[in-house]
Amino acid sequence: MEKITSRTADQIKPLLDAMLKQLIEPQQRPFYETATRTEWSIAFQEWVDSHRTLNLPTLSDEAISRESIYGDRD
Repeated sequence: MEKITSRTADQIKPLLDAMLKQLIEPQQRPFYETATRTEWSIAFQEWVDSHRTLNLPTLSDEAISRESIYGDRD
């Protein structure tokens, strides 16, 4: 990684401008802080739908049963 002192002013200026912009502009609050239940539901469904094209195999009922997950726990 290059040290900042070995960079030219033209290389450093965009980095400094970006840092100043982050400090000056109000930060957006994260989705999880502002989303309504409906927005969460829509976002989750979009996430699920985005994985449908992966054609991943589904697990059988046996594979996700309590007994197969925990085995012979006492």
